[in-house]
Amino acid sequence: MIIIIDGYNVLKQVGKGETISEQQRRSFIKQLAAYQKIRSHKKIIVVFDAGPSTWPSQEKVHGISVVYSGTERTADDYINSFLQEQKEKAHNMILVSSDRQLCEWASDYEVASIDAHEFYDLVQQAIRPPKIFKETGQKAVKIAQDSTPELDELMRQASTKVQAKKEDMYTADSESKNSDKLSKKDRALLRKLKKL
Repeated sequence: MIIIIDGYNVLKQVGKGETISEQQRRSFIKQLAAYQKIRSHKKIIVVFDAGPSTWPSQEKVHGISVVYSGTERTADDYINSFLQEQKEKAHNMILVSSDRQLCEWASDYEVASIDAHEFYDLVQQAIRPPKIFKETGQKAVKIAQDSTPELDELMRQASTKVQAKKEDMYTADSESKNSDKLSKKDRALLRKLKKL
């Protein structure tokens, strides 16, 4: 599968603020490299606006194809051209972006797309698997009848940080139970998403 990523779109969707630092960009590329290695994806292309020259340029960083669109065109324009040129491989491509126009262009070429947040969450789950805590068998027991507001507030805050249970986590099996009710196009999209 070829994964084409609208780089700054993803970073702006999951980050805080409008500007993306060089460090954030490099960190994202390292995360993509770890994801690619874990999931054995053949090709991940991340496209960023602008770059060091007027024309598009490409480099390999940690096994990831990093493309800069150049100062004459946007990343969206580059991705649209790439999708158009590679439309015979559409069945084996997926676009990562939350940009509505770009996703519509991808749909025109029959390329599936996934939202930036959803993809970023998949990457984070793959490179940072959830921690499973061993149960000690001890139960919390209230030993006092009186209430302390500070302690109650502390307990309330701690309860928001509860670790997810294994049975509550997403599994591919839960999706496949409903896959026979989907259209042919939706089933094809589901197969692509399972590969992610």
